Amino acid sequence: MRTQDRKNLRLQSIISLRGIILCLAILGGLVLFQNCGEFLRKVGMSGNSEAENHGPNGSDPQSPPESEPTTPPTPPAIPVRSSTFSFIGKSIADCPRSASWCADYWPPAEEGTVYLYSISEIRTDSGDEIIRTAYLYRPIIVTKPSPVLFFLHGGTSSGDDMFEKIPFSSIADGRGQSNGVAWLKNSANCKWNAEGTGFENSTGQACTGRPSIFRNSLPFLVVFPNGVLDKDSNRDRHWQDGRVPSPGFGDTAENRDDVGFIDSLIGVVRKEEADVVDSERIYIGGASNGGLMTLRLACNTSTPGLTELSRVAAFGSLVATMSEAGFRGIEGREKCSNGFSPYPIALMVGKDVPTPNCLVYGCAEPNVSGDERMPFGELGGVYSPNSPDLGSLISFPDVELSVRQYFKNGGAGVENTTLSEVGYFTKRRTYTYSQTLARIEVWETERGYHNLLSTRMDFVPPARIWEFLSSYRRLSDGSFVITEPSHLSGSF
Repeated sequence: MRTQDRKNLRLQSIISLRGIILCLAILGGLVLFQNCGEFLRKVGMSGNSEAENHGPNGSDPQSPPESEPTTPPTPPAIPVRSSTFSFIGKSIADCPRSASWCADYWPPAEEGTVYLYSISEIRTDSGDEIIRTAYLYRPIIVTKPSPVLFFLHGGTSSGDDMFEKIPFSSIADGRGQSNGVAWLKNSANCKWNAEGTGFENSTGQACTGRPSIFRNSLPFLVVFPNGVLDKDSNRDRHWQDGRVPSPGFGDTAENRDDVGFIDSLIGVVRKEEADVVDSERIYIGGASNGGLMTLRLACNTSTPGLTELSRVAAFGSLVATMSEAGFRGIEGREKCSNGFSPYPIALMVGKDVPTPNCLVYGCAEPNVSGDERMPFGELGGVYSPNSPDLGSLISFPDVELSVRQYFKNGGAGVENTTLSEVGYFTKRRTYTYSQTLARIEVWETERGYHNLLSTRMDFVPPARIWEFLSSYRRLSDGSFVITEPSHLSGSF
């Protein structure tokens, strides 16, 4: 991504009824939120005007076999990882951008402190060292053991970008409780259009969405890790999400151990912030390239040697599918099902937007159903994302079906499906099980665009992800506890 392009990509997150509209845009290869100038005067996020029809216990057309769950396989021996990690230290982070950017997006000192964590990664094959970093935001109002959310940026983005492009830091601190987050949502007479450009009424005239607001009364710590810098770049970063070629590097080698890094980072944060970390409420989420990486991490929750990932209470993946290499265990990538155990997971995707599916980036055809950047596809399909990073991805229907099968293979028991509608364009499927409180939630939006994190102004993705994640605890014995998330109020 060029410097001038980056300057044009921003998200205004103004925590008042007068201001905020959450806006997302594509960052080079794989996305996150942005400020959109004229776009901001038209858009918001959409919310709780959900015409939710919690229908009877239905089931979807593609269902895993109805046989009894199989016995989980014997865990393999602890593998030798490609890197070792050691904590270097932490320091109060200086805002890395311009004075105006820092004034707009960096958390104010009266709300909390941002720390920069540094971890040494030593590659076992070459002995080379990579300095891995992450931003941790500790709100002042976090004074007792509290949840921790690790959120992974999209491709060509970075951890510091997340303070601008996603409102988790302002949701986590006192601003999310006192002022709340304001946005615009669909109404019966004014809805987000199918082209993804703004609100329109029934005659096609521009209109303004309904002003809405939500609040969060449960403060938490937010961690925005940094992927490794792309080859020949001093700014853009990617996660090794399982694709071949490796995102940001263009070759088949993994180049870094991102799974091991996140596992190590969780342990370091638990130790360094021990007085305010609730180890039963550790969550991981991500969008686009970060969403693919979130699924790769979920695939390793039972991998021997990754003890910190086994503590994660829930996962949330937005606008992402799964790499074919990781799904099948080919081209040097570990197979997902080898380490996946039933963990709560929410998946948010868009569909029905023509999405280029090309082996060479930059074409317009052929295309498939998707969100303009990430393919949705059909069961059994293999696709390329509309991104310079390319790499083969399986269809989202295959992701959904496979995660359900992993649950059954992991002893989750009998599956029950609940279907509901959220707003005007979104369908939600919730899968619950007889032998675990872990559940799967799928949010699927008709004409949901990648640059809006799949929503079509029916809901606010960050708020819904936080609602899902924060409802779970994972106890020391590995069992889950689920509670109604009463700390969120308003329309979201």
